[in-house]
Amino acid sequence: MYLIANYAGAPVDPNGVAVHDHLLALWKARSPVPPGPGNATGRPSARLIAKALTHYLKRLKSLPSVAELLRADGWRKEFEASGAGLFTVRLESLGRKGTLLARGTHRFPRIAGAEVAVKLTGSGRQKLKRHAHLQAQLRASFQPPGGSTITRSARVATSGRQ
Repeated sequence: MYLIANYAGAPVDPNGVAVHDHLLALWKARSPVPPGPGNATGRPSARLIAKALTHYLKRLKSLPSVAELLRADGWRKEFEASGAGLFTVRLESLGRKGTLLARGTHRFPRIAGAEVAVKLTGSGRQKLKRHAHLQAQLRASFQPPGGSTITRSARVATSGRQ
């Protein structure tokens, strides 16, 4: 590939005004969304999202102790997003009246990892103060921009008071 000195097409060394025009043409022809690991559109594939959610849940088979959960800033666990999107974690009690115990969200602008803070709700705080051991359902979901939400869930238990 040659850079041009003038519009007649004579090649020159890569310097001068022709470089500017050449780079400007390349910039204008670029793809608006750079392709990501998921597919050619730059959005992560459903398979990659599901794999990341499953990995996140496997690391949380047992929740932190009740004392750690009752901290004001909640508990934190890192999630590796495979693209841009909204990551949501919900902890719900099991039983007839499933209560939302805790929730956390994080918006990822691109492929990245971040610690997601999961904070207790008021009713979740009350329930944890009354019960040393608690069985719950942990739901992790990820919604890429313009895509459908993918959710994975697992049963978890608190590890008692410490």
